[in-house]
Amino acid sequence: MALTIEDLKPKAFKVNIKGVEVDCKPPRLSHMLVISKVGETFQNISTVNRESIQQSEQDFDWVVSELIPELKGIELDMQSVIDIITQVMEQVQPEENKELADKGVKFDTDPKAEKIG
Repeated sequence: MALTIEDLKPKAFKVNIKGVEVDCKPPRLSHMLVISKVGETFQNISTVNRESIQQSEQDFDWVVSELIPELKGIELDMQSVIDIITQVMEQVQPEENKELADKGVKFDTDPKAEKIG
């Protein structure tokens, strides 16, 4: 079976938010980088200021409005935000990684690896 250009195009998928299924566009690199930046902010919550937190919320709102246009302008509660992030991350994880994780293989950083930075 040969791949075609159509096979390479990212496919939209459904996300479920409080029992409501909505279409979600496939995330682009910029979306994933913003989600990563937002995640870093909340992992270091004791060292960030209010402005950084508010900026992270605005950044995440931008990602949501890009990926799920129906939710543009809707203020989501924390559980809905977590649900969206979880479902988007599940979609971007390669199938091979899911299969290996199911078999107990972990993708953590080697604790013996030299830290850079």
